[in-house]
Amino acid sequence: MSGYQVKAFENISSALNFYEENKKEVKAILLDLYQPEANYKTTIPAFRAINPNVKIITMSGASMPEDLLTDKIYKVEFFVKKPFQIQDLLEIIDCVLK
Repeated sequence: MSGYQVKAFENISSALNFYEENKKEVKAILLDLYQPEANYKTTIPAFRAINPNVKIITMSGASMPEDLLTDKIYKVEFFVKKPFQIQDLLEIIDCVLK
């Protein structure tokens, strides 16, 4: 992906453990809002507990929940509606990381 190193995880626990150990190297998190064992209402606060300033880009095939951009605990940098083009995602990541 355009010079970015990407790490994918099978579950939220693995992602949170990795982030806890590597938070200084991780520049942004790309997060699907709804997952089998968790959703954004538990996942985003868990990442924010590790680093309140972490940059989070969320995605979903469903509509964006209103609290995602307004509630301080969930406030994310960007929401991407699925399906999307990879080039569009790369531009969003570039923008968020600047």
